[in-house]
Amino acid sequence: MSRSRRPPYGRVIRHPSGAVISVKVHSADVDGMYSLLESVLPQGAAVPPHIHHQEDEATYVLEGELSIKIGESTVQAQAGST
Repeated sequence: MSRSRRPPYGRVIRHPSGAVISVKVHSADVDGMYSLLESVLPQGAAVPPHIHHQEDEATYVLEGELSIKIGESTVQAQAGST
């Protein structure tokens, strides 16, 4: 069964760091298969280290650059990186 949503969908989270996170698809609406978020991060913003125990996380960088720590490695993701 396919599902589609018209943007904007879901809630907007405004983080104290200045990040704005829009929930595009919530896992509860797709039988826990995935969630889709759009995040706009101000320069220098950071997300605290965290672990996802029940899902994977993928990031696609539209603009700018993002440092991502994966295990002991740090990856510099440029615009267009996945």
